[in-house]
Amino acid sequence: MAAKTAADAKPKVSREDRFQQGVAALAAFVERGGHAKVPRSHKEPLEIVVTGPGGEVSIEVVSVGLGPKVSRADRFAQGLAGLAAFVEREGHVRVPRTHKEGGVSLGSWLNNQKARRDKLSPEQLGQLEALGVAWQVRSPSAPVWLAPPGPLACPRTVNELVRDCGGDAPA
Repeated sequence: MAAKTAADAKPKVSREDRFQQGVAALAAFVERGGHAKVPRSHKEPLEIVVTGPGGEVSIEVVSVGLGPKVSRADRFAQGLAGLAAFVEREGHVRVPRTHKEGGVSLGSWLNNQKARRDKLSPEQLGQLEALGVAWQVRSPSAPVWLAPPGPLACPRTVNELVRDCGGDAPA
């Protein structure tokens, strides 16, 4: 398949232009319908002026809308698939907060699953645990790492630190 030439390439639309298209589509909808309660699945046809790479001007009809709503179960499945791909490639579940995987903001998604673990079904919890997601919460008796893991690491509890350094143990 031959690469597209500059004349065949579709011009990129900036975020600002897409925003303006959305505002124009909303204005057209409000003018016609008398309200701004746009159904999620509604697409608004909108004529826009496009300047091509060679400077030629044309009018295109685009559809602006939100698209269908994705169910919570489908979003969970997408996140789980992204997490599985990440674990397969990286070998761990320590996903950086800003990491994206397959169109999913995986770091944020995983953080949200941990925050709402009480609302997850046992099946969802099991699927996450099978990939290596841990749910423990730090407590005063949990080990504190005084140095990065390695030959000099010294795991000690808060009570051991207080005892060895002098002072009162936390209540």
